[in-house]
Amino acid sequence: MMNENRDVYELRTYTVAEAAALLGISKDKLYEYLRAGKIPHLKMGMTRIRHTALVEFLKNMESTQYWEGGVAC
Repeated sequence: MMNENRDVYELRTYTVAEAAALLGISKDKLYEYLRAGKIPHLKMGMTRIRHTALVEFLKNMESTQYWEGGVAC
């Protein structure tokens, strides 16, 4: 059962608005990250971002930058 839940999250995708809300940033800031190639994304009629891409982005940000109030400085 635990593996099934993990597999579902690995396949889960978010809209830009959903991903921005999860990260606690504006959609504009998220679009900056997408354009800069910091977060891989899919174009499926609209921009979609995989759950695993968000997790990797957060891991990279935590290891390379100082965070204040959930927002990278």
